[in-house]
Amino acid sequence: MFVGLSIDSLAASLIREWAEVAYEGQPMRLVDVGQMHSTLAFFPSVTDEKRIWMADLVRSIEWDAVGGTTGETILLGRGALALELVLPKAMAHHLDDRLVRTSDQPTWEAATAYHARMQSEPLGQLILAQEEPQLEHFRRARHNGRGITLHVTFARYRKGTAHAIPIKPMPPIAIQLSRVALYESYLGPNGSNYEIIAESP
Repeated sequence: MFVGLSIDSLAASLIREWAEVAYEGQPMRLVDVGQMHSTLAFFPSVTDEKRIWMADLVRSIEWDAVGGTTGETILLGRGALALELVLPKAMAHHLDDRLVRTSDQPTWEAATAYHARMQSEPLGQLILAQEEPQLEHFRRARHNGRGITLHVTFARYRKGTAHAIPIKPMPPIAIQLSRVALYESYLGPNGSNYEIIAESP
């Protein structure tokens, strides 16, 4: 399972239409419009009890759509082509805060207050509950002082063929990260599929 941000349908359609033209004939599978999202956190092993807890938390998240633009086309090591998402600095900092990524506080009192506040933030609670807390701590430390980096995957290819995949730029378009959602990933005949289990109001 994973927590992610839903992409608005207009932007998803424009990305898909561009990819169909730009990557016509390439050995890859394009992501369906309804499957596009930006991942925030993975949960590789989830019990039924934790699944219910996560779904309830996601439904309680207060979320206003985040606006940005698409950026550079990037090749991900796990067999995916994606577009970077560019957010205004103030919004990136706000999202960093909600994701417990700006946790390097100068004093013990400030760090304690910050942690206590994040315990009341549903999105922060989800991130803190990841299966690999040490890895998440490393990621937070690595990203201190930098804005969050988000992306949306638009195509997948077989590992080992990356050298043959061209990197083509897409003209920037406006994009809305419309809501937070809890997804479940499962393998189908054509690869991974994602089902929304719960989403913010």
